[in-house]
Amino acid sequence: MRDNSERPSYQRYKSLFKKCFKDAAERSMGGIKMVSAYSLISSEPGKTAEVFKKVKALDGVKKAEAVAGPYDIVAQIEVDSLEKLTKSIFGDIRSIPGVTNTTTLIVVEL
Repeated sequence: MRDNSERPSYQRYKSLFKKCFKDAAERSMGGIKMVSAYSLISSEPGKTAEVFKKVKALDGVKKAEAVAGPYDIVAQIEVDSLEKLTKSIFGDIRSIPGVTNTTTLIVVEL
């Protein structure tokens, strides 16, 4: 897999996540701060099963489901820092061959 951590888009999103979501995205679980998010993943036609297997195997992916609709896969991600979430989305998921787009929904406390 290619490393996207040095790409300008990765750095831009990392900065955006830090500014906008840091306080809202971190929540306590058993005394440990966790960041939870859902990644809605689109894949190339015919590549969904292959992408799905790779997404499920990634560190931080708590659960993944293949779905019907505008997205192909929904992944539940739980990590211990915003930096790890950013790396998971932009460094890991987006570097999987066959992934065409991701939309990330960060869990917030109301």
